[in-house]
Amino acid sequence: MKSLFRGLGPLVLIAAMLLTLSGCDEPNTPDVPLRPYRLAAQYMTRGTAIDVEIAGNYVAVAEELLGAIVLDASDVQALDTVFVYTVSPGGSCTQVALDLLHSYLCVFPADGIYRSVFDFTYDNQWEAQVEGISLTLNGPLGEFAVTAVPDTILLWGSDISSSDNKFTAVLWFQPSDTSAWIDGAFPQLFIPAHGRVRGFDFRADGIAAIAIEQQGVQLHRLQPFERLGSVDTPGLAYDCAWYGNYVIVADQVQMVVVDASDLMNPRIVGQLRISKADRLRGVAMDGHFACLMDIYDGVYVVDVSNPTAPLFAQEIELFDPTSVAAGNGRLYVTDPGNGLLIYTR
Repeated sequence: MKSLFRGLGPLVLIAAMLLTLSGCDEPNTPDVPLRPYRLAAQYMTRGTAIDVEIAGNYVAVAEELLGAIVLDASDVQALDTVFVYTVSPGGSCTQVALDLLHSYLCVFPADGIYRSVFDFTYDNQWEAQVEGISLTLNGPLGEFAVTAVPDTILLWGSDISSSDNKFTAVLWFQPSDTSAWIDGAFPQLFIPAHGRVRGFDFRADGIAAIAIEQQGVQLHRLQPFERLGSVDTPGLAYDCAWYGNYVIVADQVQMVVVDASDLMNPRIVGQLRISKADRLRGVAMDGHFACLMDIYDGVYVVDVSNPTAPLFAQEIELFDPTSVAAGNGRLYVTDPGNGLLIYTR
């Protein structure tokens, strides 16, 4: 009997080794946590949640026919209402931007009665109106953002109306702390040869990546305003976000990674086809996670820690998401049926 067990010993050892190997990841597979994001908070907005913007611990949400709201999300379990903007009858608010330097909430489109920029440190909407600033951008907008230094504010937009198509900004400057903002000249603009300007993102050094629907990605220096290199993408580029020297592109049915180390000669170095995705319209970065919004299916999370070999990490199913923002371990999504959803990792 002992000799029988001695004969089976090597076979048992081999079987155990095979069982162990079958439970391991494939070689060179990154250690990606299963479902890195979990739902941490939900905020039901007054109106239809259609756009979200974050700056520090502040979150702004456009509520379409009712206006917009600014929340303090220092504690996602106890969201604090900081400021409420209510549109006049017949108005709407489809996009918001936050200027944290001045504590300003910028809203679009401009309301015929109320001004378009508010100091959200005030409780009263009338007192919060910022003197001298009104928006002259046409629309609809593909993207909306604000950059600011103490005496200058630039509100950036990409116009995708049928009669116009451009990437430009509206400028205001303030001669002194006590004076009103003055509308300044900013004649520079970028008009692509073909395709619609859909989305853009700014890098800390003032380089803009612009997503052009039927063209790909165009790089642009903001100061001085200068066109740099471009690269075509395989699909339709609807949005983009910086990740170091890389640009992550929401390209209709896939995610594309562009190496922009050489600003004059960017090149595609990675792609990931997402099988269920068919309407990728937004992308936001949170660390090495790219959060891509599909307007029909929800949010897809991709690990881009190795940009040349992106790895699918999670699907967050939502019926009709409208906007996505991310940062500091949090993911913010607006959805008409669910208001504002905050996920953490």
